[in-house]
Amino acid sequence: MAQRAEFPHIAAAVLAGGESKRLGRDKALLPWGRGTLLEHVVAILRPLFDELVVVSRDRERLAHLDVPVVTDRLRGAHALAGIHAALSEAPRELVFVCACDLPLLSADAVRLVCRHAAPQTVVVPRIGGRLEPLFALYPRTLASEAEQLARAENYRLRDLVTRGSMHELDDTQFRDAGIPLDVFANINTIEDLEAVRSRHLAASHG
Repeated sequence: MAQRAEFPHIAAAVLAGGESKRLGRDKALLPWGRGTLLEHVVAILRPLFDELVVVSRDRERLAHLDVPVVTDRLRGAHALAGIHAALSEAPRELVFVCACDLPLLSADAVRLVCRHAAPQTVVVPRIGGRLEPLFALYPRTLASEAEQLARAENYRLRDLVTRGSMHELDDTQFRDAGIPLDVFANINTIEDLEAVRSRHLAASHG
């Protein structure tokens, strides 16, 4: 019998848009551990959620994954398009959304966000004074708001998360739970990747 997911009432979506202009490569397919960054993130999320999808502009390049891949519907809307697709396709009322380029992601960080789930409420960390909309819990009903913003060519994720009820989690709540803030470290350049890899190796051997 399959083990029951920790958050059966929440779906999850990983945004894997495609090639990064700054990086010059596809973040999702960067090597990490024994696989890729995307496979690493999926492996962490899989035990937590019954429903898990990857959102991408190109389904074919991720055909090797054993999770469903859905495509963006709003062309040119960047991460907002990914969130819109995730919410539109979700079989649950709440959806945990994260980026694929989070090499230091931990299940405990995801749990902390999801344990604050409430109907019609965005749960989003604010780390170092900055909102983290690509590591947040969204109500599915915000899909229509995302589409409205995209049609107005407003792609700011901050404007999406503040459209309705919002619950913020600050640095202290993560630290008090024993969760290092580098779980939010993402990859924009090769230098970022190497720096995070060095920190990861140092922590592993510490």
